[in-house]
Amino acid sequence: AGFFGFIVQGELKANWNIDVPWLWWVSVLIFAPLTAFLQWEGIKLSTRFMLITGGLEMIIVMALAITGFLIPPPGSAGITLNVFNPSFIPAGEGFALAVVFTVQGLTGWEASAPLAEETKDPKRNVPLSVLLSIVLIGTFLVIVFWGVITGFGNDADAIANSPDLPALALAHRVWGAGWIIILFAFLNSVAAVSIACANVGTRVWYGMAR
Repeated sequence: AGFFGFIVQGELKANWNIDVPWLWWVSVLIFAPLTAFLQWEGIKLSTRFMLITGGLEMIIVMALAITGFLIPPPGSAGITLNVFNPSFIPAGEGFALAVVFTVQGLTGWEASAPLAEETKDPKRNVPLSVLLSIVLIGTFLVIVFWGVITGFGNDADAIANSPDLPALALAHRVWGAGWIIILFAFLNSVAAVSIACANVGTRVWYGMAR
């Protein structure tokens, strides 16, 4: 939530010269009670809210990726499989990127397990949800990153050195004033992640205390 406020602060400053350095903690003050309220109302409501916000985020981000495929920068090669070649990674960054992507790729998938006690037929549905999420979200992320990279002209250095978040930078180029939709997707992502982490955390704590 704090990071979302920080990003919005940067966009307000860059686009309209509005400086609000306190926005990060205001964002926390808004998201924290919202998350707590949805948890208090029950797991069914909080997970349903998480699915809706996460689903909206996925639709928006996939639309951006498709636009990146359709509108590559002038002079670029367009859609190419070269991005899957390990040599595509900027020189000297291979190990660092491997660590980052490995950590990110192996966290979060286990979040279904602590909800087993509140899941119908958990021995079947929990493993199924974990495996399906890995396959579906993994495929989704590959397509989205490929589209963003294509939208950057297949230039890994340009992505690494982008002063803005890559998705926001691409949205500014291909969507014009519509870039603000990406902020809306980011908002949905923050809400979904906050609830997911809170749901898992509270149930782990409860299990440990018991």
